[in-house]
Amino acid sequence: MAFRKLLALFCLVAPLASAGSAAAQTAATTNIQGVVTDQTGGVLPGVSVQIRNVETNGMREVVTDSEGRYRAVALAPGRYEVAASLTGMQAAAVKDVRAQVGQTVTVDVMLRAGGVSEEVTVTGEAPLIDATRTDVSNVVSQAAIENLPINGRRWENFVLLSPGVTNDGNFGLVSYRGISGLYNNNTVDGVDNNQAFFSEARGRTRASYTISQAAIREFQVGVSNVSAEFGRAAGGTVNAVTKSGTNELHGEAFYFLRDDAFQAREPFFPKTADKPQERRQQYGVSVGGPIKKDKAFYFFNYDEQRRNFPYFVNFQSATFLNQACTAPGCAATRDFFQEETLTSVPREGNNRIFLGKVDFALNSKHTLSLQYNRHRWNAPNGIRTPALNQNARTDNGTDIVKTDFGLLSLNSVFSPRLLNELRVQIGRDFEQQLPNASGPGTSVNGGFSYGMPNFLPRPKYPDERRYQVLDAVTFLAGAHSFKVGTDINYVREDIQNLFQGGGVYTYASLQNIAADCPPGASGCVPQADANPGRHYNIFAQAFDLRSG
Repeated sequence: MAFRKLLALFCLVAPLASAGSAAAQTAATTNIQGVVTDQTGGVLPGVSVQIRNVETNGMREVVTDSEGRYRAVALAPGRYEVAASLTGMQAAAVKDVRAQVGQTVTVDVMLRAGGVSEEVTVTGEAPLIDATRTDVSNVVSQAAIENLPINGRRWENFVLLSPGVTNDGNFGLVSYRGISGLYNNNTVDGVDNNQAFFSEARGRTRASYTISQAAIREFQVGVSNVSAEFGRAAGGTVNAVTKSGTNELHGEAFYFLRDDAFQAREPFFPKTADKPQERRQQYGVSVGGPIKKDKAFYFFNYDEQRRNFPYFVNFQSATFLNQACTAPGCAATRDFFQEETLTSVPREGNNRIFLGKVDFALNSKHTLSLQYNRHRWNAPNGIRTPALNQNARTDNGTDIVKTDFGLLSLNSVFSPRLLNELRVQIGRDFEQQLPNASGPGTSVNGGFSYGMPNFLPRPKYPDERRYQVLDAVTFLAGAHSFKVGTDINYVREDIQNLFQGGGVYTYASLQNIAADCPPGASGCVPQADANPGRHYNIFAQAFDLRSG
């Protein structure tokens, strides 16, 4: 199947209303709310509440309503301090409030009569139970991402820690509640991180990962009942946020090594074959800090993987090679198949990622974020992924993935009750698979295939361009909050993949292939009869009838 263009235009206008709280699940942001009371439990209207981001010193100021309630929505995930003050009352502050992505943290403050200031210190993570939630979700925190063991450093695999989530097949997809992994939705910093053609996360599961684990701050796993913002997901959702710079300079460097010297022998490898010399190195660096204190911040990340993981060509040669064969080329054909099997074929998986991000506090009302993520995957002989293959080394190819996305985010607080979130994304997901050999390909019943695979080449599979504009307005009115949003998501696909375009020969037996001689069989003599070179039972080839 070939497509010239796919237009996916999704316009969402979704008013959300809830009593007493803001929407519990929000893309790339968090909410803090609470009630201010006096020492008798009476609510205090007109209290000035300052919510300060401890990491960047960003401030949000609100005033409690007639029921003593305050709310600050669409905040950046992080550590906060909540301070309340009212004339004639002691000021109070709650420190070290951990606000995680997609959650609403409730912080109640009590003021006492008098003029002496008082501080109440609260430490620890966000509360285990979010009383405002209607969705079923959990957050994989930064501490978990940095400290839990993981094979391969693909950060999305941490979703398997959530109840009801399991692997969907053995190629990297996951299933929520038994639903196919093709029905999930992946967002990073509030914008679409999916590939439309295969309905997987950008870059798919062929590449090791497209965003470095060292660049992910935390992410929310939505199992069910997710809000309208995360639509297009009958399965589950991933709502991730990347790290940002702060007023303090922070950085890390890492190096991970996995070598065959530390590994046991693969039990399914032939006993006569040597243990493959496999090595995987993953290394990188990230750093973030202030450009101008309290005003501008940067974050930079570089991540690279260099992996050698050869595979064996092996087939059930005893039965095939012992077939009765009278053609002149039988001996040479047997030698050809014997030489190709039980051999180690080099294979690589090389991954490079760069992420750059800057954040600006334009003024007390507007914050701007700009970022760019560049990912490149190159895997010679990486199209065939098993450790054992019944395909000759020519029946393979190079797997290439290139992803890029740039994102602009502008958050505006027009008043304590009216906020706007604008995000603009331009992204690309380019995937290509190039064969080791030119066509045609050949398949022998009982033996192995050689030559160009029937599904290659894939010059563009796909070349996908995504243009997204997302805007959401939040309005707070008394005990209610309303959120209205529009998501315009335009995807253009370019596909080039002609199945069996190089031609495929199918032979029924050793006798038949020996009669024609496999290309590369040294000293093979074709059978001289009335049907020279045509002892195959099937030949198939497809053609593109369009010009060029």
